[in-house]
Amino acid sequence: MTARSATVMRLRPAARTHRLAPHADAGSAMDLLAIFNHRKSVLIGAVLVLTAFSALIAFQVTPRYTANTRLMIAAFPSASEGGATALSQALGGNLRSHIYGEIEVMQSDRLIGATVDELGLMDQPEFNPNLRSGLLDRVTDREPVRTLLGYLPSIRKDKLTETERRNRERQEVADSFRKRLEVRPPGVSNVVVVNFESEDPKRAASIVNTFVEIYIADHLERQFHVQEMTRNWLDKRIVQLRQSVIDSERAVAEFLASRRLLETGRSAVLDRQFADVSQQLTEAKAAFAERQTRLEQVYRLRGSSQGLGAVKEIRESPLIQRLREQEVTLIRQAAELSTRFGERHPRMINLRAEVSDIRKRVRDEEVRVVQELENEVRVASARVSALNRELDKLDQKRVDSGRDKIQLRQLQREADANQRLYETYLARLKQSANDAMLLGRSNVEVISPAQMPLKASYPRKGLVVGFGFLISIGVGVFLVLLVERLDNGFRSAHQLEHLTSLPVLGVVPRLARAERDGRAAADVVVSDPSSTYTEAIRSLRTSLMVSNVDHRPKVVLIASALPGEGKSSLAVALARQSALAALNGKVMLIDCDLRRPTVSGLLGLRAEAGITELFSGEASFNEVIRTDPKTGLHVLPAVPGTPNPPELLNSQHMRSLLDKLSQSYDLIVLDSPALESVSDARVLAHLADATIFVVQAETTPRQKAIAALRQLAHAHAHMAGVVLSRVNLRRQQKYEHRDAGAA
Repeated sequence: MTARSATVMRLRPAARTHRLAPHADAGSAMDLLAIFNHRKSVLIGAVLVLTAFSALIAFQVTPRYTANTRLMIAAFPSASEGGATALSQALGGNLRSHIYGEIEVMQSDRLIGATVDELGLMDQPEFNPNLRSGLLDRVTDREPVRTLLGYLPSIRKDKLTETERRNRERQEVADSFRKRLEVRPPGVSNVVVVNFESEDPKRAASIVNTFVEIYIADHLERQFHVQEMTRNWLDKRIVQLRQSVIDSERAVAEFLASRRLLETGRSAVLDRQFADVSQQLTEAKAAFAERQTRLEQVYRLRGSSQGLGAVKEIRESPLIQRLREQEVTLIRQAAELSTRFGERHPRMINLRAEVSDIRKRVRDEEVRVVQELENEVRVASARVSALNRELDKLDQKRVDSGRDKIQLRQLQREADANQRLYETYLARLKQSANDAMLLGRSNVEVISPAQMPLKASYPRKGLVVGFGFLISIGVGVFLVLLVERLDNGFRSAHQLEHLTSLPVLGVVPRLARAERDGRAAADVVVSDPSSTYTEAIRSLRTSLMVSNVDHRPKVVLIASALPGEGKSSLAVALARQSALAALNGKVMLIDCDLRRPTVSGLLGLRAEAGITELFSGEASFNEVIRTDPKTGLHVLPAVPGTPNPPELLNSQHMRSLLDKLSQSYDLIVLDSPALESVSDARVLAHLADATIFVVQAETTPRQKAIAALRQLAHAHAHMAGVVLSRVNLRRQQKYEHRDAGAA
């Protein structure tokens, strides 16, 4: 490892790394205040100009005056004067909607046209634009121009008849009138305000009063017309309703007759029949129950020991009673004769046969009685069934009668409704006749007629000037921010350090001739040691030396983002100042811009061979080295025409050269080309112990400067700091004061 490599290895761990700030201005409130403080002339100028312009407009505009009148509008006449109009109530006259409807009437073409005709506004230049004479009209009225226009039919107006022209002109006047008319709707009350604006205060009051009079007259006419239409409509409607009442009552009567119903909707015959059948059914059910009970009792007795003789019907049967008497008589005779004749006597046999015959007849009679009871039960049951069927039929008829009743009620309701509606319209017709007496009275009352205004309503000069002042402030703020945005350079060391996050090693002032001749800037450090420029270079050299106290950088690269930022002048000035300050003068300046070398020209040296010839062996080190006669600075120049500068600068020859020079020289300054153009500076940044980045004040775009610094960071450059070159010191003081206040 060479001594140069060892030195670089010692320096790099101690070098500081810096994070680049994003490309943005500080957004705090203090930054904004500082910006406005710096650009206050722009803000004040915009405010003064625009405010003066608004004041000029306010005092030059023709003033206009506004007259107003107040109208109280009611929905219908008051009850104290004759009562509310029945029609208005029937139509649901809502007061607020009525008032808004009247406002629309006021703004209608009909009323505005009537007012225009009444006041003859078509002859007023204020309302009729055709009567105004502007600059163009005065030019076209001249005879030569008029004659010329006569030969140009293509630009003449369309041919219109006198009536069409008059109608169009009248419409234009009406539109102008409508723009000046304002009808304000009511707030809490029912008072409407009518405003009119005119250039003449007397004319404004006269127009608004005339307009209100025309409106009231039109309102009375419309009221009379509505009343007349209402009466005609009521007459026709009442005739229709009268016929409807007659038809509905006739329908009720015909329905009652066809269904044989009472007025209540009930049928007397059907109710009577239903009651009779119900009673018969009740009696039949009772008889059936009685006979069925007796039959059941007979059935029980027939199976008992008592027999059928206990049955009442059998016991009370006359035939059975006679047969029982005959049986008893025959049994008694048989008992009397049995003692006389014996059992086998023919007479006894006949008596026993007669007794058997009588008993058989009794049994037959009992069977007949039982059958008769059974027939009675069947007959009673059949009667109950028949009565039930009859009752069901009557009940169905009653249901049908209920539907008839519903239909009857519907017919009666229709008849009642027609009757009530008929009576209502009769009452309204009478009320309409009463309201006819009130047609001469309007429900619109002028509570405050228009008076001649004393002050102009337009323009409101204070408001215009104030509004212009507010707009001027906004425009001024916009211009300040726009100018600040367009100012894309670095204005102060504080801003440069804030946006790059790198320390500012120095601020190099601008020289009068330095902008035209870089050689003059390099000579100042020799010709004027006490100048501000020389002091700035001296301060830069000191800042560079103390950037790393333990291991002072020997190889220093001077880089910039763009050409023409004073990078080469600064490199020459720094090298010369370092050579003057060094005890033995061991300072080397190497021109590494192999495409457009400038160091030799700035020092006034003639270079026939340079670093390229040194590496190729065409010249020795002593042949290419030049010495500045004023400071003893050693210069390794460059000549144009190198085929591949990046490979040459990144070669082993370059590393060996820097290692060798580091052993003999205290400081080696490398002047590189701009970073935006080529990559040479990134190659050199990797070889240098420290890199100084030069930014021209107020000129170098921030984006390009920060992009170049990012390239150096990617090349692992050891950034010593940045230098703000060609600074206007007067502006710099303002910027520094502003930025210090913002910080």
